[in-house]
Amino acid sequence: MKKLILGIAALGLLALVSCNKESEQSTPDKPGSCTLTGNVWAALNLSNDTTDAGEFIAGLKNEEVDGVNITFILNSGDLDHNPDPDFDYKDLSFTTTVEDGLYSISLPAITTPLSVKVLLDDFVEDQRQFVPGDVVFETKTFSQGIIEVDGLSQGVTRVRDFTYEYE
Repeated sequence: MKKLILGIAALGLLALVSCNKESEQSTPDKPGSCTLTGNVWAALNLSNDTTDAGEFIAGLKNEEVDGVNITFILNSGDLDHNPDPDFDYKDLSFTTTVEDGLYSISLPAITTPLSVKVLLDDFVEDQRQFVPGDVVFETKTFSQGIIEVDGLSQGVTRVRDFTYEYE
């Protein structure tokens, strides 16, 4: 009988301990959001890249880009206030399209600042050249490497402009 009572008491203590452990674990808060916005430019028309004195400076007056996609990649571990080093956090991808040279996107964020990788789609376009007295176009590929934007946190709006390079 004594063993039965001790066994029941041990089970009760085990149940009590396991209940306490469950209550200590908490579900992480859902992330809030931040906004990343800005202009996207490219040197599409070199014929207007002259100063008032008539000096040519490539890229002096860049034009708005339209219709390209921008992809933003962040690691889901950056959205966890207490990341588990043994957990394999996945990258999250978000895409927006540039319209009339402008983009804006809402991204998940927490109060701890995080960074995001930005990838702009390449595009091919006929670029007007600087040839005084003539209209000449050359086909160019416009691209931009991976850009990292940091300092994003919940409730923040960051303005970041991007300018394409060309080959």
